[in-house]
Amino acid sequence: MRELHADRGGVRRRDFSGARLRSAASDGRVSGIASAYGIDYSIGGGMKERVAPGAFAETLRERGAVRPLFYQHDWSDPVGIATFRETSSALTVDADLFVEESASARTVYASAKAGAFDSFSIGFVPTEIDKSERGVEIIRAADLIEVSVVVRPANPGASIEHVA
Repeated sequence: MRELHADRGGVRRRDFSGARLRSAASDGRVSGIASAYGIDYSIGGGMKERVAPGAFAETLRERGAVRPLFYQHDWSDPVGIATFRETSSALTVDADLFVEESASARTVYASAKAGAFDSFSIGFVPTEIDKSERGVEIIRAADLIEVSVVVRPANPGASIEHVA
């Protein structure tokens, strides 16, 4: 499975800048690593991809750090709201699931709490790709669209580290 590279032509943007996360004590919070930097992972056809540190800095600065949270990249059913932060080693995420409003979110939460879902995966559109390394596409810049709770991520460093 490859990190989702969304086709922006058909994506209707929503403004999540006014969304607010619940307190850390609330049920329905998941957090962890949305994308680990510097790790090569397969994108099929014998090609590999690597996300470079700072790849999402511009999109987070321009569009803000809040994005929708989905299950398995199913855009028809948002299950929460996520806030991102870049560190030197990863794009991290803190998310609130819509456990009071959505049966899907309650299922995702219960499954994550039980350890059945233990990973995140991001949807993005690369805006700068470095192909200087044979067989590896290095994502230097990308437009971050969304994050999903998934069964199996493309980036092996992506993980859910905390469920509350």
